[in-house]
Parts: sequence; C-alpha cells; structure tokens
Amino acid sequence: MPKTCPACRLVHPSTASRCDCGYDFVSGRDVFGRVYPPPAPLPPPAPLPPLPPRTRFPLASALVGIFRVLAVLVGVLYLVVIVLLGDAPAVVLLGKVLEGVLAVALLFVVGEGLNLGIGIEANTRREPPEQGAAGGAGGGESPEGRSSNR
Repeated sequence: MPKTCPACRLVHPSTASRCDCGYDFVSGRDVFGRVYPPPAPLPPPAPLPPLPPRTRFPLASALVGIFRVLAVLVGVLYLVVIVLLGDAPAVVLLGKVLEGVLAVALLFVVGEGLNLGIGIEANTRREPPEQGAAGGAGGGESPEGRSSNR
C-alpha cells in the first residue's frame, strides 16, 4: 500500500523510508524535527459513469449511420452534377436540385425512422420510475376508479 507524506501529501511506494521534502517515515519527523499527524485517508475514488446500454439491434444501428453517410455522399454527388451541368437550361438545373434535395431528405428520413424505432424499443423495455409512497398522483382514487375516501 502506498504511503502518503503527512508534510507535503506526496504519495510514495510502500518501501520508501524518506520523502522528497525531508520527512522520515521511520521516525515520523522531518529534517527540522517537526512531528506531523498521520495523514487522513484519501477519499474513495468517484464511481465510474455507467456504460451506455447496448442496443439489441446492432445491425439497425449500423444502418442508421450508413443512411446518414449515404445522404451526405448523395448530396455531394448532386452538387458535382449540378456544377458539371452549369451551361444546361435552368429547368434542368432546377430539376436536378429538387431531385438531389429529395434524395438526401429520403435517405435522412429512412435513417431517422430506424433511429426512432430503436429509441422506442429501448424506451419500452425501461423500468417505469418509482412513484411516491402515497401511490403517485392518483388523487385518493382506488384502482377501480372510485374514490376510497367516503
């Protein structure tokens, strides 16, 4: 177990007999003869944050990412096509712009629809929050819907 110097709070290996500040672990004094009380134990480390829950549908989660990337790639591809068709009539350019916007929107919608389905599935499996000791916000009603306070 590592040793903590009571004078400077520096941590040393358990085999150390003297601290860098001059404190002697054997005699319990520093180079000037001052005696220090033993150091208070260090507080326990803070607990680690919980890991994110694993999805039950890893393929669907991967497809969400794939659809998002595809939407960006299709958008860039349509921009390149529009630039290459720079001398085309305005109707053709407008058609390609609308076609590109619709393709990108469709890919994003499909990806977000999958993401929504995964979120709904995860939410339905979660435990409901605990209600208070009084039974929640029932207002004094019994489970049958009638008031129990008469």
